[in-house]
Amino acid sequence: MKSFKSIALKTLGVCLMFPLIGQASGTLKNDYLSIKDSRGEKAVISSHGTGLNQVWIDQSVAPRGSAALTSSGDLAPTGIKYVIHAASGSMGQSGEGMEPSIEGVQLSIANSIRIAQQEGIKRLAIPLIGGGIFLNSLGISKERLAYTVIETARAQKANLELIFVAYSEDDTAAMQTALDTMEQRQKEDMGWLTRLWNSLKSFFGAKTDFFEHAELVRGSITDYNLHKAEAIVNAANMELTFGGGLSGVIGRATNDSEHIDQVGQELIKALYQAQ
Repeated sequence: MKSFKSIALKTLGVCLMFPLIGQASGTLKNDYLSIKDSRGEKAVISSHGTGLNQVWIDQSVAPRGSAALTSSGDLAPTGIKYVIHAASGSMGQSGEGMEPSIEGVQLSIANSIRIAQQEGIKRLAIPLIGGGIFLNSLGISKERLAYTVIETARAQKANLELIFVAYSEDDTAAMQTALDTMEQRQKEDMGWLTRLWNSLKSFFGAKTDFFEHAELVRGSITDYNLHKAEAIVNAANMELTFGGGLSGVIGRATNDSEHIDQVGQELIKALYQAQ
C-alpha cells in the first residue's frame, strides 16, 4: 500500500502541472465562458486544463474535468445561491476520455474553485468528489481519494473559505485523516522561524495557511446551516445533468432539476461553439 507521503507527492505534482497531461489531444481556445439562461440568470463553465476531445463534442458532453455554475432553485432562499457542477467523468456514455478518472476529479475541483474565485464567491462547500458511484471506476481507496480531493483544493491557493462536507462516517474519517496528515507534514517541513512567524500572525487574528481557511463538517451539503456556504459543489457527470447518489440528492433539493439540466446542456453547446 502506498504511503500518504508518496500519494501527496504524486497528487501535488499533478496539481501543479495544471493543465494536466494525458487528458485530451486538442486545445480549448476559450476555457471560461458565461451565458444568460432562459430566465436571465448567469451560468458559467470552466474547462481550464481539460483539453479537447472529439468524442466529447460528438456526444455533447462537457470536457472531463470541467465545472459549471448554475442557479440553485429552492436552495437559494436558504442561502445556497449557486451549484457548481464538478464533472469528473461519465457512467452513462462510453468512449475515449469518458470514464471517471483521478485527473477528472482533480481538474473538476480546480475548475470549481476557479469559478468561485472569478465569480466572487467567498465560501465554498466541497463534498468527497468521486466517493460515491464513481469510486469503483477510479480504482483507489476512499482514503486516497480524500487526500487527493483536499490536496487538490489546497494546491489552488484560493482566497476563499473551503468547507469540506462529509456525508457518512467513513467519509468523515477519510477526510479528517487526510487533513491531519497534510497538516502534520507541513509542520515537519517548516523551519522554526516560519512556525514562529505563523504563530505570531495567528495570535493577532491573521489566517496563516490553508488549514485555517479549511473546515470539515459532517451532514448534508444541501443544509446551509451546516456549512454557511453560498455555493456548493455537486459531484456531477459530464452530461451536466443530475444523476444518482449525491447528485440526485442535490437535484431533488433544488426542486428545479429539469431547468438546471437544460442550462447544463446550453453551457456545453456554447462552449463548443466558442472554439
